[in-house]
Amino acid sequence: RLSSGNMSTSRWGLRGTEDLGGGLKAVFDLESGFNLDDGAQGGNRLFDRGALVGLAGSFGQVTLGRQTT
Repeated sequence: RLSSGNMSTSRWGLRGTEDLGGGLKAVFDLESGFNLDDGAQGGNRLFDRGALVGLAGSFGQVTLGRQTT
């Protein structure tokens, strides 16, 4: 029998950057869990593992949203 999420759940996500010019970039990271055995959403909401947006440049990176440490 296949059981999903015994040790850790499966996950999928989207991560990217967009060059805004002048050395500034927009960044985003969206990550969600799902059950491997039936494909159902693993958490209570979409992108339950992380959802953030931010700016990156010569100053470093600043992000806002739901993040894990």
